Amino acid sequence: MGRSGVHALDATPGSLGVLATGLAAALDGSGPAVLPLPAGPRVVRKALVDAFRPDDPSAAADVEGLALVVPTSGSTGVPKGALLSASAIRASATAAAARLSGPGHWVLALPLTHVAGLMVLARAHLAGSVPVVGARNFVHTARSSSAQRWHPRSCWTERVVPGSAS
Repeated sequence: MGRSGVHALDATPGSLGVLATGLAAALDGSGPAVLPLPAGPRVVRKALVDAFRPDDPSAAADVEGLALVVPTSGSTGVPKGALLSASAIRASATAAAARLSGPGHWVLALPLTHVAGLMVLARAHLAGSVPVVGARNFVHTARSSSAQRWHPRSCWTERVVPGSAS
């Protein structure tokens, strides 16, 4: 498949491999940009598809090297999308690797419909690894004695722990 258009893919935990493959193709230029779709509700999915018209060549976004369309919630009207080019995603991954003294290993604890979750997926791919998928409802607690802060020699930026902040 070429580089034209936007392809909608499910962004559910069970479709991680398909989304990762689609994003990898978008990043290397061999596939279309990716629009992650949430599991539901159905009205939200329909609104995103109606707004972005994925797989419709006449609706192609006008961004050079477009790799990812990150949908907004549409809380103020029609859903919008942040258009991220492959070069912007690679630059972000490179900057993160430089800051962390290496590409690191990534924990995916956020939804794949949010830019933070998608960037974990992209950074892991560009580092040649697969993210560790965290359990649902993980909460970062900086005050917890079990929270581990970033260390220059560590591959992990933080350890996420199940539970709630207290």
